[in-house]
Amino acid sequence: MLILVIAVFAVTGYIEIIPWVRQKQVKALVLYLSILLPALILTMLLSLNIQVPSPAPPMEKLLKMVIQFCSSLLPPRYK
Repeated sequence: MLILVIAVFAVTGYIEIIPWVRQKQVKALVLYLSILLPALILTMLLSLNIQVPSPAPPMEKLLKMVIQFCSSLLPPRYK
């Protein structure tokens, strides 16, 4: 299963990346790779039956901190 996952990502990456390299679109290439590589790593971990923790609790905590910070910037009448 792991070999299949790597093969699918390699073929997809090759098809998508080659035109950007030829056109020298570095920003698009960096953005694509910054999404593709974490997706590949997570898919590989899942294919190896390694349990990946949910990102929801840390994201919820971060969002609450941002909301609290933004609300502290508001004048008292808007709170």
